[in-house]
Formats: sequence, structure tokens, C-alpha cells
Amino acid sequence: MKAKKKMEKARVQLLLDNPFFGYLGSYLQLEESDSLNNPISTDHKKLYYNPDFIEGLNETVLKTCIAHGILHTVLGHQWRRENRKTKTWNSATDLATNWLLKQSGFEIPPDSELRPIFKDKSAEEIYSLLNLEEERKKQKAADKNSQKEGRERKDETGGEESKSEKENTGQLKQDSMDDHRIWENVAVDQDLDQEEIAEEWKRRAAESYASARGEGKMPEALERLVDEILEPTLNWRRILRRYILQHAREDYDWMRPDRRLLQYGVYYPSPHSERLDLAVAVDTSGSIRDDDIELFLSEVKGILESVDSYRARLLACDAKLHTDISVGRDTGLDVERTIDKFSESLKGRGGTKYSPVFEALDDEGVQILVYLTDGRCSEEIEEPNFDVIWVINEGGTKKHIEFGKIIKLEEKNF
Repeated sequence: MKAKKKMEKARVQLLLDNPFFGYLGSYLQLEESDSLNNPISTDHKKLYYNPDFIEGLNETVLKTCIAHGILHTVLGHQWRRENRKTKTWNSATDLATNWLLKQSGFEIPPDSELRPIFKDKSAEEIYSLLNLEEERKKQKAADKNSQKEGRERKDETGGEESKSEKENTGQLKQDSMDDHRIWENVAVDQDLDQEEIAEEWKRRAAESYASARGEGKMPEALERLVDEILEPTLNWRRILRRYILQHAREDYDWMRPDRRLLQYGVYYPSPHSERLDLAVAVDTSGSIRDDDIELFLSEVKGILESVDSYRARLLACDAKLHTDISVGRDTGLDVERTIDKFSESLKGRGGTKYSPVFEALDDEGVQILVYLTDGRCSEEIEEPNFDVIWVINEGGTKKHIEFGKIIKLEEKNF
């Protein structure tokens, strides 16, 4: 009972001090749960709390914990994971949420991570950066081990790599304020209409925003956030994934029956994925920033990780073609490392021409080309016999592009 009263008092205090969170919190029913590994947890209906944790928190930290859980719900973090790694996604959403809370005047507990590199970035952007960090640490550890092991490397590498992997994964610790397991279960519930729930919380955010602003207590960081929620820009990652993955269709092979059904006397074709032939081109003219390229390539790499079979051409071009390499799961190459090396070796910074890329891909069987560019090229290009997605960086223009799908690289979802 003591913990419940403490929760109720903290929610009332939120209404007085931070009405945006206070009004939103009133939509969540309090429910005790001693199975939580952290103080609170949320789904779209309830605010769960573990009394053992709650009784040990002061009011300031408790308000931060409650606001943290509310933001997860408002931002729809449980619905936005898609096929990303759960642990890394959880860390990314916590980092994005904690920066918003800090900018809104909340006190962040000392054991909750806040790194300057993640300030003003969306959960998706932070996820990509965490993924890159994790991969580079693993590669660095693997390279170090291979040099050190010598004659006994075969016997000892396994244990050493496991240790390194454990250490790297340990960097992605879950935030100490909330337990994500409940909303992870909600995210995979097929009976829920996620779009309807998201729309309902959008409406609630609008109402809470109006009330808080009317009281003159709406933090500036959250005003920008609410604008993004109510009038969102295109989610370039989701669009890019959808357009690429629709080419990785599943087909059925009648020459290879499904063995699971064959034992029951049923002859049915086995499913298999057709190979995706993808080209990725990067405009290396002077107006493309390094962080744009890194973010773009990390997302493409994530997309390819969800495809069973593919071949990818990686091209870099300003006024002429500088790099053209092929990678794929059927080539025996380390795709992640190759894409990282591709990013590091980019050169150019001259003018812009698209024709060298399209000429290199002519009659090569490519299904789809994804081209990162600023769009500042007036060269006339004939539409090819494959699909094209133009990813335009922030500050770029689409006025010279006459065919294909255009996506702006400027979406912020936090």
C-alpha cells in the first residue's frame, strides 16, 4: 500500500510540475507487479510498478521513471522495433528517451546512460550507431585475438571471442528505470491493432500538449517532439526497407518437396527465397556529409541482414565512378566488414554525375538501385529497366529527379 500511495503522489506531482506527462499518465492504470526487474513498466493500458523498487526511490527519481515509461508509450517504441535486435533496440529507445527527459528538466539517475553523441537523435539513428560500435569492437577484438593466439589459436579463439562478445554486449545494458519485457510481449500480440493504438496516443498527446501549453509549462524540447508526432515526416527507413524487401520474394520449388509434409504423404513444394540483386550507390560529391553516408550504409546493411540470399553492388561516384565492388551471402565474403571498408575508402568530392553508375549497371540484372545523393545534378538520365530509390540527404533537392521513388534522409522519430 505504501508503494501505491507513493506512485499516486508522484503522478499528482507530475500534473502540477510537468502537466504534459501528468495528463498522459492519467490514461495508464496503476498495477502492482513484483516480477519486474526494474521500478516500472508500461504497455498501452497500464503503468506497472514493483513495490520493492518504488519504496527505495525518492520522489524526484520516481517522477523521472514514470515519465520515462510514458514517453516509451507515446513514441510507440514497442511498435517500431521491426526486425532489429531486441537488446540493442531497447538500449537505443532508452537513450533517446533519457535525452528528451533531461532536456525537459528531469533528473536522470546516475546509472542511466547519457552520451553526447546521441543527443537529438531518434531511436532508429541511435540503434544504427550502437550496431556499428558493437561490430567494430567485435572486429577489433577478433583481430587482436588472431594476432595473439599463434599456434594455439584454434583451441583458444572460441573462448576468447565469447568473452569479447560478452563484454561488448554488456555495453548495451538496459536502463535502470523500466523493464521492457511487458511491452516486448505487447509488440508481438497479433490481436492488437497497432495503428489504432498509435492514433489514440497521438490524440492524447495533442490534448495533453494543449493543456500543458495553456498552463505555460510545456518544455521546448517536447514542443518540437509533439510537432513531430502530430505532423510526422516520412519514415525513410521504413519506406526503404519496404521497397527493398518486396523484391526479396518467396517462391516455391516443386523439385524440392517440403520434407515436413512428405512424411505424411503430402507432396508440397518447399518455399525458398529468390536472390535479391541490389545496387547501392553513394554520391561522393562535396555536399554529402560523412555522417549521412555512415547512417545510410548502416541501414542498408541492416536491411541485407534480413534477406536470405542477395548480391549487392556497392558503387561510389562523383563526376566519375571511383568504387565498384560486389558482396553477398553467396560470395563467401564478410559483408559487414566489406561495407565498413567501402565506407572508409570513399573518395571523390568533385562534381556530380549519375550516368557512370547507370552505365555500370546496364544489363547486369540489377532489380533495384538505392542512390544516396543531394540531388544537385541536372544531367539527363534515361529511365533504366530496374527500380530506383533516390535517398536525398538533408538540404538536398529533388527538382532534377524525373523517375523513381524519392525518400528524404531527415526523419526524426526519437
